[in-house]
Amino acid sequence: MTKITVVLYLSHECPACQRLVERGIVSGLRAFVKKRLGGVLRIVYVDTDEARQAALGNFIAVSYTHLRAHETSLHLVC
Repeated sequence: MTKITVVLYLSHECPACQRLVERGIVSGLRAFVKKRLGGVLRIVYVDTDEARQAALGNFIAVSYTHLRAHETSLHLVC
C-alpha cells in the first residue's frame, strides 16, 4: 500500500496561514492525516510566486472534504 503524503502550502506573509498555525489547526490536520489516512503531513512554505508555481506544478490539490470522504467505507471519492 502506498503511503499518503498530504502537502500543506503556507506563506509566512499570509495572515490566514498564520492563523491556521496559531490556532492549532495545522497540528489537528497532521494528526488526522496520520491517524485516519496512515500518512504524513508535509508543510511547505511558499512565500514567492515562483516558489508557489514550482511547488504546485508537482502536486494535485484536494479539498479537506475529499480527505474526510476517505474516512468512510463507502469510498465516496477516489
